[in-house]
Amino acid sequence: MSLSIVFSGIDKTFDQFVEELLDDDFNTFLKTNTETFNRKKGKIFEYFIYEFLTKNGITAEINMTFISFSKDIFRTLSDGNTDIHGQYGILNYFCQCKYKNEKYKIQANEMREFLNSVMRKTQYQIGFLVSNIGLGDNALNELNSSPVKDR
Repeated sequence: MSLSIVFSGIDKTFDQFVEELLDDDFNTFLKTNTETFNRKKGKIFEYFIYEFLTKNGITAEINMTFISFSKDIFRTLSDGNTDIHGQYGILNYFCQCKYKNEKYKIQANEMREFLNSVMRKTQYQIGFLVSNIGLGDNALNELNSSPVKDR
């Protein structure tokens, strides 16, 4: 996955970012499939997007609150479907990030959740759904029939 199409200033792909961060092979990252590690994959993806934005001069903050009970046990509190928020010029934005196994697509219920967030979060002029996967047909139908796009 490369975001260099959007911003020419990106210096790492996601796989390079993961390998540096975890000091491990990206294929190991992809193949490890436990509930705890899959949550970590999403948080690592959020951190990658955050780094991407800030390295390109875009003000960004990560929303993450968790409680650690021991070395391997922690609970994440809800971020209200706002993983990252910030400002670019006079534009206030938020991002909801989704990292999933590449055999899946964004589902209709996930699109509805995102669109509801866009409607509720009136302090932002724009919301971004950022993912490593595409939209499923039903999610695309939800997006196309939503009044949010006309707001």
